[in-house]
Amino acid sequence: MIRSLSNLRWVTFYRHLSSSDAMASYQFNDKPVLVVVGATGAGKSKLALELGQVLNGEIVSADSMQVYKGLDIVTNKVTKEEQESCPHHLIGFLSPLQEYTVVDFQKQARDVINDIHSRSKLPIVCGGTSYYIESILWEYLTSNASTTDDESLLKSKPEANNIRQDLEAMSSSELYEMLEKNDPVRASRLHPCDRRKVMRSVEIFLQSGVKHSDLLLSQAGERRYGGPLLFRNICFLWVQCDENVLHERVNKRVDKMLAAGLLTELQDFHKEYNKNRLNKDGPPEYEHGIFQSIGFKEFHKYLTEDLSTDDKEKYLNDSIEKMKVSTWQYAKYQMKWLRKRLVNREDTANVYPVDSTNPSDWNEVVYYPSLKILRDAIEWDTFVDGITAESPIFRENLVENAKDIEPIPKTSDKFDNTPRNKRTCNLCGGKVFLTDGEWDVHKKSRRHKRSTASRKRQLTNTCNILSNYEDTLKKQAKMPDDT
Repeated sequence: MIRSLSNLRWVTFYRHLSSSDAMASYQFNDKPVLVVVGATGAGKSKLALELGQVLNGEIVSADSMQVYKGLDIVTNKVTKEEQESCPHHLIGFLSPLQEYTVVDFQKQARDVINDIHSRSKLPIVCGGTSYYIESILWEYLTSNASTTDDESLLKSKPEANNIRQDLEAMSSSELYEMLEKNDPVRASRLHPCDRRKVMRSVEIFLQSGVKHSDLLLSQAGERRYGGPLLFRNICFLWVQCDENVLHERVNKRVDKMLAAGLLTELQDFHKEYNKNRLNKDGPPEYEHGIFQSIGFKEFHKYLTEDLSTDDKEKYLNDSIEKMKVSTWQYAKYQMKWLRKRLVNREDTANVYPVDSTNPSDWNEVVYYPSLKILRDAIEWDTFVDGITAESPIFRENLVENAKDIEPIPKTSDKFDNTPRNKRTCNLCGGKVFLTDGEWDVHKKSRRHKRSTASRKRQLTNTCNILSNYEDTLKKQAKMPDDT
């Protein structure tokens, strides 16, 4: 299946940087940095913009889709007016067909932060791409010419495109089987249906001869989630929201996108960038670059197939529903990451929650409390022009009287920290569980209990049938021969 496997005997050698080498590539920084995070639809961009306007700040976007030109509606870019009211960086500067990696982003984002600091302004990192945020703030992804990461491995040989095309033509089960054979440790940490991550790990191994699990272990060293936080004077604001309210917001957000011209934007972009790409041999690929944006894969049939009027309406409604489901799933993933990888990582700063559930109370429960938090949590000194802890913006009565908010304690998190021990429940259709915690929860679930009871009834019925058959055979054996 994979072309040129006989030529894949070359291996890319790499070594993990010592602590001193890593620090030499990017020094620890005492200048202030604000990070605003939250799930899609929670209101993090709104808060970052408002704070940037009053704190002499500039926003560094940490969104892997917003780096590309076009698709402003799909990727939910801030408007030109908003960008003019507060400078934004790393938005809409790449061609949609250009390859861009987390390593590229890391270097550019850190350069941008250094530039903002050099002009005595406040960098405000805001975005929903978790690994982009990690790459800026923590040391373990730091790279230079003497280290290799998964991104550089993927670009190191011209055979890469051929390998990727062949992998894309494989089924998810075939990819997972290949990963289990070549990197069982990594396979044990991934769900068989997580096609993107499985394919990435297989691709790294085939191109470099390096197991992805070994590479990740080298990057992380002895720390569970990598190296130290690079910025000492930092504050995290997590814009939270009641999940039911957030789910409703996500659905309404998709509806607003449709009203703003989502379909026209998708159709125009498809004609300009995507149509020729899909005309090439092989299945449609929505795993790389801007084509990963939620909306493309969901609207694939609607955009590509010649449908009758009735069918087109049906596919449109199906696509809209799929987009809402995908967006909500992504929002839940973001919340899980924030609990697990931000609040509870070994080396982090305080994470302060602000609740955006009720938009009418935004100023009272989000904006003013955020200013009060920043006044006390950041050492302003003379780092930012015109801003100190005694600045008028911090001494307004509404800020002084704002609700006191404590940082989220690590013990408050309920993420699954149980050992990884992959299991498959054949009673429930082959459902896969990666941790002891997931398995324990599943065993107590209504579905598993129903499936177990059903299987017991089936086995009981089978045993009764076999027992009756056995009795019949015994009776027949005792009957006199008619002959």
